[in-house]
Amino acid sequence: MARQGAEALNPPGTTPQLPQPATLAHALARHAAERGDALAVHYLTAGGVRREHSYAELHRAALALGARLADLPGDQSDQPFVLIALPGGLDYVTAFFACLAAGATAVTYHPPALSSARAGRGYDERLARILRDCRPSAVLAETDLHERLARVGAEVGLTPWLLDPTRADEAAEGPPPLAEPLARPERLGLLQYTSGSTSEPKGVMVSNANLVHNAAGLAANLGSGPGQTAVGWLPLFHDMGLIGMICHPVLAGMAVRMSTPAVFLRQPVSWLREISDHRATVTIAPDFGYATAARKIPEHRRDGLDLSSLRHALNGAEPVRPRTIEEFAKQYAPWGLDPHAMMPVYGLAEGTLCVTCLDHRAEPALSEVSAPELRAGRVAPADGPRRVVLVGCGRSFTEDTDVAVVDPATRRRQPEGHVGEIWVNGPSVAGGYWRRPEATEEIFAAVRRAVVETHGVPVSEMGLLRPGAVPRTTSGKVQRRESARRWAAGEFTTLARWPDTGDADPRTPDTTTEESQ
Repeated sequence: MARQGAEALNPPGTTPQLPQPATLAHALARHAAERGDALAVHYLTAGGVRREHSYAELHRAALALGARLADLPGDQSDQPFVLIALPGGLDYVTAFFACLAAGATAVTYHPPALSSARAGRGYDERLARILRDCRPSAVLAETDLHERLARVGAEVGLTPWLLDPTRADEAAEGPPPLAEPLARPERLGLLQYTSGSTSEPKGVMVSNANLVHNAAGLAANLGSGPGQTAVGWLPLFHDMGLIGMICHPVLAGMAVRMSTPAVFLRQPVSWLREISDHRATVTIAPDFGYATAARKIPEHRRDGLDLSSLRHALNGAEPVRPRTIEEFAKQYAPWGLDPHAMMPVYGLAEGTLCVTCLDHRAEPALSEVSAPELRAGRVAPADGPRRVVLVGCGRSFTEDTDVAVVDPATRRRQPEGHVGEIWVNGPSVAGGYWRRPEATEEIFAAVRRAVVETHGVPVSEMGLLRPGAVPRTTSGKVQRRESARRWAAGEFTTLARWPDTGDADPRTPDTTTEESQ
């Protein structure tokens, strides 16, 4: 059973009044100066090795590696791109902040995870597309991967500098550390590639200012600050892992305790044990993580857990299922979990990460609506067996982020309770797609010129606007414009799955279907 009590925390929805940094690299420098001995990042690897950096250590390591990246040749804007292809871990975190410190653009990637020939070909093909697209000046990867990187680079006419930052001998050969971060708010901090599963991957251009705004918005919503701990296991090449679990806590001066997806999958209770042992206030995971913890951890493995410190359990990056929220909250209530901690969120790469989140004072909003009416583009209470359960994903996560449900044909807001295309505008919206002027024009620029009540980036997803919260359905993007049904957000819901489509749950037609809003 749970121990009683939890440490004093910032009031939810607030964050300590810290100066807004110019960039995340400057935020790290400030924390290194003011609380240098405090834990910044602790990592448990798949091999069971634990490593950590204090804020001062992470800052020093970033400046040292950053010095080796600062003089790299750049693109036409004279800014070098650096592909990070390291395994998830402390070295990945250091490499990311080194890129920012050097004024370079980090391009997040990963080493090959699977050994099959087919998986290997898929990895090489995607790698080649990304190398051809952004043409990085350097690739940070372990030495064992260098030959493969060189071969794929040669296939696209590229010879990047290959550097293994995990080797102490290479680090010792470098120039003196940078005296201070070189990053500027308006420059690109991150090139975040879309999945590219059905088309060429597109690099979303995320500026340093975008990163700070998104991280600060999350911190303000969650009341994040020094003395608190965030726990997670998401991969760092994923935006929710990098921005949600590294950028946001570091900007706020929190301690971060991370493991890897492999550690979680092998021993799911390790995630909850870390939350319990270190009195974590925040965790972030996709829906399947919470579902796994609710269904796969036997009760005897939960002995001694105390989840009473957990104020925010963010659920995003994939469809949010009502069943998962209810099961996780019910299963762990005896171990101190507050049901108000469950927080469905909605976001996308084009918005840096977060777009909407649930109010910290509210439990997740679940509602049953008529499936036929929803299919017709309207929201009405369920009055028959054909019903859809929607999960609210909250409101715009900052006051200066505008989320609207729009009829794409008229480019005007839909009335409350109607379905439409989700449009997003605000300081977290990225600058467009790298070397994709036509796609940038279609998705970003054209909408900003539209004469409508709100301007923003149209999302290839559906949502609906209702009083109180944005319902969420699928993050699975509806790409077929001629047949897509799109929805919108105020208190906002996006539709995770649409009844009677190939993506729907394998249930009989007349049963209730769950949809994440």
